[in-house]
Amino acid sequence: MVDWLSGPLAVGTWVTLDSGLLKNFTGFITKYNYEEEQYRIQLTLNAEGKQTEGHLWVFSENVIPAPVIELDEIDLQSLIDITLFLKEKEWFLEIASQLLEETTLVK
Repeated sequence: MVDWLSGPLAVGTWVTLDSGLLKNFTGFITKYNYEEEQYRIQLTLNAEGKQTEGHLWVFSENVIPAPVIELDEIDLQSLIDITLFLKEKEWFLEIASQLLEETTLVK
C-alpha cells in the first residue's frame, strides 16, 4: 500500500518487483493509477539480470525502489560521451558536475 504521507513513487523511479513469478525483475515506473494503487512498470531485467522487455501493471505493495548504484569516474566519462553524441546540454552539465565532484573527492 502507498504511504499517503509521502505519496506514490515518481514516474521514472527504478524499481524491483517483490511478488510471484516476476519477483526480482527490475524496471521503471511509467504511470501510476491512484484508484487501483497500481504502477505501470516497463521491465528491463529479469530475475537473473538478463535484459527483458515488456510492461505490466503491478499493485503498489509489490514494488520496491531499486537500490541506488554509485557511478565511478569511468561510468561518468562514458555518460559524458553519450550526452555529447545526443547533444543533450542539460544532461551533459549534470553529468559533468558529478564527474567534477567524483574526481575532486578522489584526489
